Amino acid sequence: MAIGAGKLSQSNGDSSKFAGQGGVLSPAAILNAQSEIIDAIAAGTELNTTLRNVALIIERLTPPAICTIHLLHPDGLHIRQGGAPSLPDSYNAVIDGLEIGPCAGSCGTAAYRRRRVIVEDIATDPLWADYRAYALPLGLRACWSQPIFDDTGAVLGMFALYYPEVKAPSGAELALVDRMTRLVRVALIQDRREKVLIETEQKLRDYLTVSSDWLWEQDAERRLTFASSNVFGIDTDALIGKASWETITKQMTDEQIAAYDADMSAELPFRNLRVQQPDAEGRQLYLNISGKPIYDADGRFRGYRGTAHDISKQVAAEAESLRLRLEAESASRAKTEFLANISHELRTPLNAILGFSEIMEGALLGPLSERYQSYAADIHKSGQYLHGLVTNILDLSRIEMNEVHLDEEVVEVGELVESCISMLRMRADEQAVRLEAKAAPDLPPIRCDRLRLKQALINLVANAIKFTPKYGRVSISAKLDGDGLALSVSDTGIGMRPEDIPRALEAFRQIEPQVNRRHEGVGLGLALTKALVERHGGRLELTSAPGAGTTATIHLPAERVVVRE
Repeated sequence: MAIGAGKLSQSNGDSSKFAGQGGVLSPAAILNAQSEIIDAIAAGTELNTTLRNVALIIERLTPPAICTIHLLHPDGLHIRQGGAPSLPDSYNAVIDGLEIGPCAGSCGTAAYRRRRVIVEDIATDPLWADYRAYALPLGLRACWSQPIFDDTGAVLGMFALYYPEVKAPSGAELALVDRMTRLVRVALIQDRREKVLIETEQKLRDYLTVSSDWLWEQDAERRLTFASSNVFGIDTDALIGKASWETITKQMTDEQIAAYDADMSAELPFRNLRVQQPDAEGRQLYLNISGKPIYDADGRFRGYRGTAHDISKQVAAEAESLRLRLEAESASRAKTEFLANISHELRTPLNAILGFSEIMEGALLGPLSERYQSYAADIHKSGQYLHGLVTNILDLSRIEMNEVHLDEEVVEVGELVESCISMLRMRADEQAVRLEAKAAPDLPPIRCDRLRLKQALINLVANAIKFTPKYGRVSISAKLDGDGLALSVSDTGIGMRPEDIPRALEAFRQIEPQVNRRHEGVGLGLALTKALVERHGGRLELTSAPGAGTTATIHLPAERVVVRE
């Protein structure tokens, strides 16, 4: 093709091998052209080069036509230069970047309308009003354009034929345009797929580069065929070609090996297989390996593909945590045994103190002065307090050592509540605190250890009385809670902050600072109550706020409730 006197003159090479008799295209000519186009597509060259070659082949098939293949920008709005080898660069520059629309020449309009556009006379057709000044000086008078679609119906580009004379297409020529468009579509779709494949491969390479995991693949004989970059310091090159039983199974137990072999033989995926593997310096690493079976297109098993994650730090942390836990359990056990022993040893002298002080207070062996009797009463009262403290310590120690067994029986809830109130009524009166019960009517009985559950409830009521000021109120309520039972002790006392509740439930913990403590006790009541309730399969719940009082609730499970017949 040469440009002369502002016109395009065709020199499209030898077209004789494509032409049939009388200038009519023969099936053989079309078939030859198709073969050349397929070869050009299969050559795998850069897309614009491929499109230029395809355009030249089509031009040799359809002289004096000029073929162009334009692309649609990913934004779906603008034309991009594809292959137009027989048009001058100045004209192609006008087309490149052209916005598609309802009157954007043949190609821009075809992309916009999503259908074929036939312009028989560029000089008069309104679609070319803005562009005929560029086309007519080049001798372009007619232009037929066909949009090219992908599998989803999106426009990929436009195929066009220009003619140097006013021309309407025949049916055979339209059929040829359709056929050539389908071939160009193959080139565009293949290019898109290749770009996606290249991008995917690059992503995979990037992931392999930055991944903290080790990616691997093995064949059907369980021999390692691929390992990603050496992120663990393991000599992966030395492992290539080795079977799994030569590497990862060396440090596994017999049970682990059996399970692993079973999964491999059944071609099952596996996750979190923990193995040991030495690194290049001989240090032992711990790896968490996961894999899935892979198959070829015919469904034949090809091997496994998966990942390995370095969990050496996690294993070390687990070992350290286990060591600390065992040390803590040992210390706790020693503490519990010590408290149990010391409590047991204290009870004998305490019983003597209580007995003799009671004799002295009652003047059973002869009269004492009023002053000495007062001293004896103080000794007896202090001894009772200390005896209760030692008993609580001993009970808590026995529970922690799992030496407390429940003596269960069927107990009426109302009787349990009333017996607690009877025992603590005098203490409440001494502190001018009103003590009341609010048990729901017709409550079913419960199966429990009467003494242990009563002990827990008494601890809660005594605690509530202790922290409730004069003229306050302590209430005991009982009701069904879902399928279980709830025993609640509420007071109008000083309360505590919600964040202090977990601390209050710990043994030997008190909320009040030592220097400001106004209430006696060492912080065993709630801890012991919690332990006793949990021995019954229940839970202790505290709700409180400063100045708003506290509610302690014993939740017993449904299996503790006895259904009346």
